[in-house]
Amino acid sequence: MLRFSRPVSVRSELLPTEGEFGSDPQGQARPTSVLVNLRRDSLLLLAATVIVGVGNYGFSLALVWILPSVQFAQVASMAALLLVVGTAASASFPWVLAREVSRADGRSTARRNAVGFASVGSTVAGVVAALAVAGFSYSYAPPSVQAPAALAALFIFAASTSTGYLQGSGRFALLASVMVLEVTIKLGLGVGFARWGDGAAGAMWGVAFASGAWVAFTVWVVRHDWRWPRGGVDSRLWHQAKGIGSVQIGVALLATLDVLVGAVTHRGSVLFAGYLAMLVFARVPMFTSSAVSMVVYPRISAGDANTADKSRAAGEALRTYLAVSVATVAVVATLPVRLIEIVLPPQYVSSVHLLLPLTIAGFAAGQINLCTTFFQADGAFRRPVRVLATALPCLLVVLVVASGRSIEALAWAAAIGEMTVAVMVMGLASRRFRGAWIISRSVVGVVASSCAWLALRTTRTWIELWILGSLCLCAIVFAVVNPRRGEPHSRPLVDVVSDRIRWLVTVTADRMRPLGPPAIWRALITARLLGGDKPVLVVPQYKRVLVLAPHPDDETIGCGGTLALLAASGSKVDVVIATRGEAAFVKGAATRSAVGCRRGAAAIEACRTLGVHGPVFLGLQDGTLSCSEGTMASRLAEIIAHLRPDLILVPWMLDEHPDHRALAVCLGSVPMPETAQVWAYEVWGSLPANRLVDVTEHWETKLAALEYHSVLDGSFDMSAHLALQRWRSIFGLFGDGHAEAFLALKPDDYRSLVEQLPA
Repeated sequence: MLRFSRPVSVRSELLPTEGEFGSDPQGQARPTSVLVNLRRDSLLLLAATVIVGVGNYGFSLALVWILPSVQFAQVASMAALLLVVGTAASASFPWVLAREVSRADGRSTARRNAVGFASVGSTVAGVVAALAVAGFSYSYAPPSVQAPAALAALFIFAASTSTGYLQGSGRFALLASVMVLEVTIKLGLGVGFARWGDGAAGAMWGVAFASGAWVAFTVWVVRHDWRWPRGGVDSRLWHQAKGIGSVQIGVALLATLDVLVGAVTHRGSVLFAGYLAMLVFARVPMFTSSAVSMVVYPRISAGDANTADKSRAAGEALRTYLAVSVATVAVVATLPVRLIEIVLPPQYVSSVHLLLPLTIAGFAAGQINLCTTFFQADGAFRRPVRVLATALPCLLVVLVVASGRSIEALAWAAAIGEMTVAVMVMGLASRRFRGAWIISRSVVGVVASSCAWLALRTTRTWIELWILGSLCLCAIVFAVVNPRRGEPHSRPLVDVVSDRIRWLVTVTADRMRPLGPPAIWRALITARLLGGDKPVLVVPQYKRVLVLAPHPDDETIGCGGTLALLAASGSKVDVVIATRGEAAFVKGAATRSAVGCRRGAAAIEACRTLGVHGPVFLGLQDGTLSCSEGTMASRLAEIIAHLRPDLILVPWMLDEHPDHRALAVCLGSVPMPETAQVWAYEVWGSLPANRLVDVTEHWETKLAALEYHSVLDGSFDMSAHLALQRWRSIFGLFGDGHAEAFLALKPDDYRSLVEQLPA
């Protein structure tokens, strides 16, 4: 694994664009999502990171073919040292400088002091790093290789000032260009010197020249803002640099400790060279993690990000990393030998059995890197530093013992050790970022990776089938991390994957229709419905259900069959009715009070027939709900907070009855559990349904419940309402039976839809 270029940090405070602001309770503008501008600077840096990664891989593969095994092992071991140096250089002073530059005005004194502090501190640290590289590599590398490696370490630190400066000033295009230019210089000079120069020493001199070119660029870019720090160094800057640097150095050491131990214990053996050659493939998750960290860092560290925003950003970053890693782990760990023989020289092919443990280790290292980034962005360094400080000595002892036994034991020890540390770090992160679902997402990622690995492993001997499976897996991952235009970027992974699968089924059904006999047409219609062009037929399964109705009988007309189905399946269903419907006409009831009593009693019997709890009456006046939104909202908030429902059923917000609209709009202003679903149902008007529930088996129960509401005979034609649900059965039941239609939304989407209603 040869990676000499520094990981790039993104500490800049990216501002939301116009139209991305909401209002908090105090009336101050704040971003509606912490993952703003994801398609702008973030993708630019991600593209540059991909290009740099490809360049580094090309450099590694070229040296595998050019250098003898012993020299390749020397260069790869130096690469591990320079990776630690690059991580420490990019994650200490530049991150501090990026924040100070982004917050300072023009060429202010604070900005110039920060530039001076970062440049002087980075240079001093670079001298220390150069001495450390030379001293550590003394036992396995000749002076001709040590000298350029030490010089490269000095240059990497000295050049890191421009990284933070460009990030803080928002000049991401220039930063991405320099990243690509550096790897291009390294690839050209390093391979050229190694091929026509002095082998391993020539490769390292190419790295040193590339880093030196970045130093020259640094001097040019900060020339107007540089000055010697005056008035002493701000202790706050030192604290941030020390905290961030400690975490990043610990993560880098953890990720490369097996290489450092193997370099000392095996000293350039052919077996260890094969180990390093396999790392060329197995450490892809680490590079993915660095790219995702670049995106999430400014979102968590933004000064106006609250706890929920930070957790949402952390969860989205973890989701993206896991989605990409599922494909990476499965593909890399099952690479067919025939492909490896094309890429690597024959002497390294015998090490292919190391791919699985090394890929696991790379996956765990990427998880550690990403989770510790959450803490660094939030300014919390102490806990991750403690975990890393405890884990590193223990892992070092384990790796030394394992390395003395065999190369394979070293690989598995690294995998088990890094997975253990990953679990510890994930536990810390899940406690601090509770809304990110770090543990559950990680478990899903591990299970998905294991399933994908097993699937591809069975096709490993048939290379064409393996390639097809790998392409399908990558296509699914691309769909997960690249939502279509108009889709929210923070959609759950399951939702995005389900949407893509339904789309694929829809296209397949359309193509098969002319070819299939009429006997299978019903199955094709079912597949078409699953594609999302029409409402999806579902069987709702929720533990706690809350039904909101403006008047008695609305709950039975709109969703009575669904309520009976839920009650029969064991759900706890509570019905809340806003009024007693006293404004209706009921034969034999002369006063509004008498009407309310008759209709209330009918609702109680109807709910008993459906098998649900209640109803609870809010006691509001029929026909005046639009004037009672304050009282209604407070009562609904209390009920929802007490019941904590998984599903809330409410009339369609564009229903023809004003009381129905008022209740639906009022729900949009009430706090709801974020994990709940809101389903709008039909009474006096059809809605744009995305869910259908087959209520044929419970239709008689619904009719029996409606019999209690027959006191309203003459007020309207009940059969017209039932005809709507008969018509709904066309889409999912081929016209057989009855179906109730709903518009299913998440609470945030429901509120957004309510806000868009015309006044």
